Amino acid sequence: MNGKPMWCPPARTRSYAVPIAPVEDNAAEQAALLAEAAQLVRAGIRAGLVQAPKPAKQNELGPSSVWATCVGCQGQFSRHLASVQPKCSSCRLEKKCCKNCREMFQPTYHRQVTCGEDCRRNLMQATAMYRRKPWVVVACENCGAEFEKAPASPRKNCGQACGFASMVRKIKKK
Repeated sequence: MNGKPMWCPPARTRSYAVPIAPVEDNAAEQAALLAEAAQLVRAGIRAGLVQAPKPAKQNELGPSSVWATCVGCQGQFSRHLASVQPKCSSCRLEKKCCKNCREMFQPTYHRQVTCGEDCRRNLMQATAMYRRKPWVVVACENCGAEFEKAPASPRKNCGQACGFASMVRKIKKK
């Protein structure tokens, strides 16, 4: 064969010697078979030949854990048998002062520094402004209009239309 594969027609075009019989609608027979199978399984479970599946337990704890009620928020939390911790993890955290609005709040996790989503966004915007350099006003290469850009930005055009126009002009020059 010299490493060459044998040629054969693709599978979807092959003709089969035995034609595939049309599927008949035997809904009544299929329903009877399913009912009989269910009866056989039930009889096997009763006889002890087959074990019934155990239902999955939700919120199953390990052998050395118990559910406890938090004294701070009255919610349920899991703790180790040997632990005598009366509070859940979020109640154990000390109250903090929000870095944006300066109000006291109860954090839900230890690295939380703002009281909510709005304060978090405002703080991010405020701290980014301190790092930014002031924007520079430059003239557009295509139309000459003035626009603002960051000092590190390579923009040379005021918008997308002027950018396409200057790109076409540069291509035509070549």
